[in-house]
Amino acid sequence: MSSPAARERHASNLAQLGVSTPCSSLSIEHTSLVYLPYYAGVLEADGRQRVVAVAGDTGVVSDSVSLVLTANLPQLRAHFASDR
Repeated sequence: MSSPAARERHASNLAQLGVSTPCSSLSIEHTSLVYLPYYAGVLEADGRQRVVAVAGDTGVVSDSVSLVLTANLPQLRAHFASDR
């Protein structure tokens, strides 16, 4: 991360997760696999792609889940490609 915009973006992402910056290290104590009842659609325009996630129980678009899925779109595509 060398540009101020990149540092600001990453600091904002950490702040949303409750991690204050500057941060020199981080330890993950536990992870778990969760299943979320969401519908996800990949939208494409002008050579760009993003994911829109809609909660399966309420029908409400989740901006936070949409952002996470968009940030991880290559892994999302690879997962669904491996299920075929």
